[in-house]
Amino acid sequence: WAGEESFTSCALGLVPRDGVIGRRGAAPGHALYTTGPIGGGNATGFRNTVLGSAGAPRWLPSARCAAAAPLRAFAQACIDTSDGLLSAAMMMADVNQVGVEIHDDAAIYESSARDLADAAGLPRWLLAVGEWGEYELLYSVRAGDDERDCRNALAERGIPAVRVGSVTAGRNVVLCGADGGRRDGYELIRRLRAVPAGDGLLSALHDLVGEGS
Repeated sequence: WAGEESFTSCALGLVPRDGVIGRRGAAPGHALYTTGPIGGGNATGFRNTVLGSAGAPRWLPSARCAAAAPLRAFAQACIDTSDGLLSAAMMMADVNQVGVEIHDDAAIYESSARDLADAAGLPRWLLAVGEWGEYELLYSVRAGDDERDCRNALAERGIPAVRVGSVTAGRNVVLCGADGGRRDGYELIRRLRAVPAGDGLLSALHDLVGEGS
């Protein structure tokens, strides 16, 4: 949805042999964090598709390179959220054969994204389910000392640690609402992928939300 020419690139680098963080390693009981609030990508995609990009603030995600050392030291598994938070959580759950609970709390969402969802009359959880990602890192960390030490190490580098959920036993991926509601993550993604893009997006999203889960 770029309004001008855009380019994609790929950077390669070297890491210590024993310092590679993959998607495997998440286990029940681990805490799930992201390296910043989520929803900015979905908000930008929605704004450009439904409202038009004229006058909208530019949204430019940046690579979380400064998070490398703390995550190598403390994280057990890591994946980027380029396809959105819920999709990233599903991939982490699938590869580790575990379950995941994502907490639909206001604190996990970028503030302007929250405001946009509220203004459009849409639930904020769509910011976690949509697949216009924000390129934060989703990582699992052992609860307790590692969790605290990782959070502190990131803070020293100016990187927030946003608690978004937990790794669970079983194979369910669940979006847990503040009202106690529990939505099946796989079903939400399936339904959202069936929503047509383009002119009817806003009404289609309202229809999807109205269907319940």
